[in-house]
Amino acid sequence: MRAIYSEEILVGFLVFCLNPDMDDNYWDDNYWIPAIMIDDKHQGKGYGKAAMEP
Repeated sequence: MRAIYSEEILVGFLVFCLNPDMDDNYWDDNYWIPAIMIDDKHQGKGYGKAAMEP
């Protein structure tokens, strides 16, 4: 899990899986992000999109 900040203000969290998904229905080494949570007071400001950028 990683915290998402706007300057020094905590605005949300990003949850990700470090282990690949080995389900036969998906490609091997398929990593995934089950949740991006942005506080409702900070939604619609691009924080989730910015958190997904490499």
